[in-house]
Amino acid sequence: RSAARACLARPGGWAAASGVCCVAGVLTVLVIPVALPILAGYALAALHAVARRPAVAVEPS
Repeated sequence: RSAARACLARPGGWAAASGVCCVAGVLTVLVIPVALPILAGYALAALHAVARRPAVAVEPS
């Protein structure tokens, strides 16, 4: 339930997380298998950065 409320409160977070996952997936195909753990670490760090980013309040005009 709390995840559903968080999704409704910050819809841009899902878009950013999806973008991170897509970029990580493309790089996984292009990178040699030895570097996959390093790439996974960078992807996890990027997801943490996306999750921590504060929501920006938009003022109605």
